[in-house]
Amino acid sequence: MKKLIVALLLLSGLSARAGLRAAWEFNPSDVSGTSVAASGGSAANTTGTLMDNADVSQGYLALDGNGDYLAFGTDVTGLRGLPAITIAAWIRLNTTASALRRIVEHDDNFYFFQQDGKFRFSIHGTGGTALISATTLPPNVWVHVAATWAHNGVARLYINGAVEATSAATSVAMPNNVQRLSFGAQRNNSATPTPTAFFDGCMDDVAVWDTALPAEAVAALAGVGIGGYAGRVIPTVLTSTPITLLPVMDVGKTNAVLKGLFNVPATAARLYWGTEDGGTEPAAWANVCEFGAAAAGTAFITNLTGLTAGIRYRYRFHAEDGSASGQWSAAGEFATHSILPDDLPGLQLWLRPDVGVTTNASGVVDVWADQSGHDRHAVRSGSSGTLRLEAGMIGGSPAVRFAGGQNNAYLSSSYTPEATDGLTVFVVAQALPQTSGGTIRPLVCAGPQGSGRGLFCIGGTRPWADAGKTIPTVGALGCFGRGYASAVPYSEFAATNEAPNFAPGAGHVAVMTLDAAASSGKGQFSAFFDGLTRRTAGGATATPTTGPVEVGGATSTDVYRYDGYIGDVIIYDRVLSGDELNAVGWYLQSRYGLAGYYQNPLVARVAVRAATAVSKTTAVLNAEILSLPTSVKAVFHWGEADGGANPAAWANSNVFGTVTAPGRVSAAVSGLSPGVTYCYRLRCENAAGETWTMSAETFTTWRDEPSDLAGLQFWLKADEGVFADAGITPAADGQPVAQWNDASGNDRHATRAGTVGSVTYSINNGINGLPAVTSTDIQDGDYLRALGYEIADTDDLTVFVVARQHPQTFITGSSAIKPLVSSGRAANGQGAFCIAASRWDTGGSATNALGYFGRSYSPAPPYPGFVTSGQKPTFEPNTIHIATLSLDAAANGGKGQFTGWFDGVWRSSNAGVSDNPQNGPVEIAGNLYNGFCRFSGAFGDILIYDRVLTEDERNRVGWYLQTKYGIDGAFRNPFATLLANTVVTSVTGTSATLAVDVADGDLPTTVMLHWGTTDGVWTGATNATVDALGAFSLSADGLEPGTIYFARFSAVNSQGEAWATETVTFTTVGPPIVAALPPNAVGFTSAALEGALIDTCGAPTTVWIYWGAADGGESPDAWELAIPFGPQETGAVSSAVSGLAENTAYFYRVYAENTYGARWSPIVRFTTAFALPPVVKTDNLVFWLRADMGVAHSNGLVHAWADQAGTSDAFSSGGARPLYVSDAINGRAALRFDGINDFLAAADHDALDLGVGAGKSWTLIAVYLREKSGTQNIVAKGTAGSNVADWRFFRDDTGVVWGTGPSADTNAWFRIAEPAGNQPHVLAGTLTQTGETSGVKAFSINGTAYVSEPYAVKAPANESPVMIGGEDVRHECLQGLIAEVMVFNKALNDDDLNNVGFYLQEKYGIPGLFEYRAPRGTLLWVK
Repeated sequence: MKKLIVALLLLSGLSARAGLRAAWEFNPSDVSGTSVAASGGSAANTTGTLMDNADVSQGYLALDGNGDYLAFGTDVTGLRGLPAITIAAWIRLNTTASALRRIVEHDDNFYFFQQDGKFRFSIHGTGGTALISATTLPPNVWVHVAATWAHNGVARLYINGAVEATSAATSVAMPNNVQRLSFGAQRNNSATPTPTAFFDGCMDDVAVWDTALPAEAVAALAGVGIGGYAGRVIPTVLTSTPITLLPVMDVGKTNAVLKGLFNVPATAARLYWGTEDGGTEPAAWANVCEFGAAAAGTAFITNLTGLTAGIRYRYRFHAEDGSASGQWSAAGEFATHSILPDDLPGLQLWLRPDVGVTTNASGVVDVWADQSGHDRHAVRSGSSGTLRLEAGMIGGSPAVRFAGGQNNAYLSSSYTPEATDGLTVFVVAQALPQTSGGTIRPLVCAGPQGSGRGLFCIGGTRPWADAGKTIPTVGALGCFGRGYASAVPYSEFAATNEAPNFAPGAGHVAVMTLDAAASSGKGQFSAFFDGLTRRTAGGATATPTTGPVEVGGATSTDVYRYDGYIGDVIIYDRVLSGDELNAVGWYLQSRYGLAGYYQNPLVARVAVRAATAVSKTTAVLNAEILSLPTSVKAVFHWGEADGGANPAAWANSNVFGTVTAPGRVSAAVSGLSPGVTYCYRLRCENAAGETWTMSAETFTTWRDEPSDLAGLQFWLKADEGVFADAGITPAADGQPVAQWNDASGNDRHATRAGTVGSVTYSINNGINGLPAVTSTDIQDGDYLRALGYEIADTDDLTVFVVARQHPQTFITGSSAIKPLVSSGRAANGQGAFCIAASRWDTGGSATNALGYFGRSYSPAPPYPGFVTSGQKPTFEPNTIHIATLSLDAAANGGKGQFTGWFDGVWRSSNAGVSDNPQNGPVEIAGNLYNGFCRFSGAFGDILIYDRVLTEDERNRVGWYLQTKYGIDGAFRNPFATLLANTVVTSVTGTSATLAVDVADGDLPTTVMLHWGTTDGVWTGATNATVDALGAFSLSADGLEPGTIYFARFSAVNSQGEAWATETVTFTTVGPPIVAALPPNAVGFTSAALEGALIDTCGAPTTVWIYWGAADGGESPDAWELAIPFGPQETGAVSSAVSGLAENTAYFYRVYAENTYGARWSPIVRFTTAFALPPVVKTDNLVFWLRADMGVAHSNGLVHAWADQAGTSDAFSSGGARPLYVSDAINGRAALRFDGINDFLAAADHDALDLGVGAGKSWTLIAVYLREKSGTQNIVAKGTAGSNVADWRFFRDDTGVVWGTGPSADTNAWFRIAEPAGNQPHVLAGTLTQTGETSGVKAFSINGTAYVSEPYAVKAPANESPVMIGGEDVRHECLQGLIAEVMVFNKALNDDDLNNVGFYLQEKYGIPGLFEYRAPRGTLLWVK
């Protein structure tokens, strides 16, 4: 054994076990009724009482901020008057409101609390220590918070193991006042204290020590470096572990930094290490480092040097304590690197926080030196905010801290990548909650960020609220550039609902590659997050705006600043290969001790594959070794529970043996139990270490197999029995298939017909992870024939085939038949049966069709029966389906009856024509009658029974196939509960009884009744256990009278959850339910007031509409006018009113009463139309839609909008109908388009065609409001989906466009910046043509005018309709409002345009710069 002298740092201080006064883990064993005892510690009287609704049932203390707290007495003497203290807890805030909320308070001694979303700690008394966190924490996220304080020492506040605040003002001692201890409230020492400052949130693992724990101990408590913070973790040093291993850091080729926290004292502390684990026997270790004596709480940080590159090392710390064996740590391991980032060519910039950071006297970073060798250092820009180098921030390693907020400091390098440079960018980062302000939060960027104009940007998004609509952004991280910019939140790397994501607290490795040459020089971005491939995006320009690489902020916009920590930044001027990405990613992941999916490049890369040949008691486990630097020993570990990466945690293992080349590895297992789910992983080990498959694969042995049913004659299974010869040599991946063995037990094997080799075995590209037999449809290609199995004339049949269609080829004169499975001559349906696709050109839709024929039943192609192009799902290429065909041979006088099901759904039934078909052997992927008669696709299982299976039997086989291949179909689990025939049997004002048939499935089962006022949003439920099949009833209680409810049954048994297929509705007895609908036919002085009696709720009902120029509320006497309708049945009520005043707001409500009570509808407001003022000239007005006139709708859904110019009315198409809103924009009407499929179309008219030629001119005006991002049409006359339009207003994420030509001409396609969303705007565009194809445009938004450069491209007049709110039902539909559209066949002069714009501004209350222009000699018009 060698004894080495190594670099050593000792961090002394008591451990998290030493000095523990009390810890509350809220375990069930600590709780008795309302009493909660401490889980450990030396202090006495640490049992508290739960007050009000305080709850610990979930294993933590949950408080609602409204009277809940945990109360202790005044006798907790061990937690006050201490010379030093550490207090720590896991906290989850329900709110970040400004109120002061106590977490732990020992009144008049110390306070641990939350205010304004920040955490605070203070010592009581004048001049007492006060700490406030720098970070504002978001709600609903678990964070670890700790405060340490020592009298006349230093105080620190930590969040997730990172220092947030430090204070040396500790001269005031902690008092020792006899006061109450409280969790979640503040109480004074009066006889009957009044609690205040209630905490609203949850807390767990609250602990108090009588010493200030060192940073390493706090980091261990927070889980930092142990996979990263990702929610609550077990605080490792609260256990009895004598020595805690901390993450290995700074691993290089020949060095590594090891850390150990000694929680026990040692007379001699040592580190044993080597390439083999010597266990707890000192002599078995190759090397030892002697540290000498150590107090409890000492952290040793040891820099090992002189190591060998690319080797795995093991180590253990040891504490000699006088006992025979002393105290040993668990075994640790690490592997030195064989490749470092600067070993790879193309390195242009490398910023490392552990090397080359220069700070000023105040600790602010001035320069971050480039380690690439190019001296492209990053220099601070600005002086505000926080820009500091902080230790232990990302996985225990140093990082640079950046602060969001306007004008805060960031770093700018001297490296400016070129627009033609390929790039690979790595950044290690850990987010903090982002402040409000600028949308983009750049980590690393080059060039301006807005609208993706720069070269690239890796960035997050600020908290996003848009007009009251909050868009989640926490955890999202994206990339953009070269004209590409996604909508917020940017999420190319990680979305808010993904795991892992970029939520605050954990460090991550984000990698972006840019292939600048892709897409004709526009570039292709690829995003990788923690080693996972996430998303790709194409650039939109080959000429982005370049700029220097900047970190944490950007020159272009002073509010674009990032909140959080950044570790390494590495940039190459090329796209790294997959192996190179993994090598650098592994280096960063292991150096920072982060969780992730990068793998040591010196060990095998492996992936688990789906199990095959699964039966009731056997299976074949599969995996693939993707890369193999050296030979490895491969072992499958399996069992009913996932043992993770711990061999001892698995119930079983099968040694595959030594593997010397990449490829598939398999192991057969037997002795399994039917119907049980098993897990498995592959482990590979070599000298550099071991690797496991990233996740466990699962499979479930069959409880019920197709062979259990009588009559199985033929069964081909693609996951077994496929041979390259006559049943001796299993076929390898891609090898031609010579024989496919029958698994029915009848030995009717299918053998190859032909010698082309066009039927092959696909193992790695099969069907949803399972192998498949694939075929092509080349002329005279191979197919398979079961020569030993020929269908007889009288044979009943049920045939199942699992298949994926590939695109079928077309050869002139070739057969239209593309047979999957057949028996006998396929031509004209002369054989026994044929399941077939069609040649792609037959009937125009053959690629999606699948049909059947036989016994001389012969439909024309594309063959129907299973599916046609109009049905969903279709048999479109590269989708996987189950086709089932039954034949009742005796039906129709022996001519037979065929029935087809597709993915478990009945599709058709057709009679045979002949009782004497031309039979032949069963054939697969081809038919003997014609060399063109071949199918291109892939097969899974094929089964044939010699009888018509019952519905239950057919479902059992279908469920087997659907589950085996992971197909989305209608077959149901035959052992799950089947619920049918839901009925409502009785209803009262507050309850209802419903019954359902428990028709099938394993018993017992728990049946649950769900109900609520919205279908699928269940607010109530009740359940009971059912032990027998049959009708069963449950009651919904506590209902509201006079309310419509939805209800649905579900059930849970041993097979999982199942739901009844139907939702039923019922209405409780009570006051009637009414609604006021939008008015119809609104004009200058009249309107039709509309409403509905939704439900009488059990009694005869009388209805009125109350209306007037003021809202009378819910008092009949307060209304001006009433319209009585008398007794009514359920349905609509309507009444036309006249004599209204122009330009006046009116209100109405529907009122109804019965013997149970009365009910009012919500208010409806509308404003009558008014005539245009004289200064708004209507000469040349050829199209005019205004929402305050001419709108026809049904229940608000618009079907027509009359053109007030009389040229062409607009109509809806099908169900794609916008909604009429009578008071949408400042009390004025508008039409709301849903952004999905709503649009209106006005038929083409010559008056609406722009035409071409000098002197032609036009004006287009619209009032609109948009509610979402993305490309959206406002109004257009052009071809749907085309870049060419006669005229068009639309918007996208780079602006709003006045278009009259192809998008390639930026002047014909005139784009300017768009104002804010969720606000109404007036768009006005004019066009003046100077020639056949030339002209100039003016574009005004709310009166601000822009003029285009002359252009020389214009679309000709066309025959397209005018489209409002969308281009068609699928394209670029607006989500928002349109209130008015005006088209003039001339360019309005400045005065006329201003008068129209001013009229619209005033009418809709839109702020703008349009102004009234009075004609000479006239009075000013005043609205």
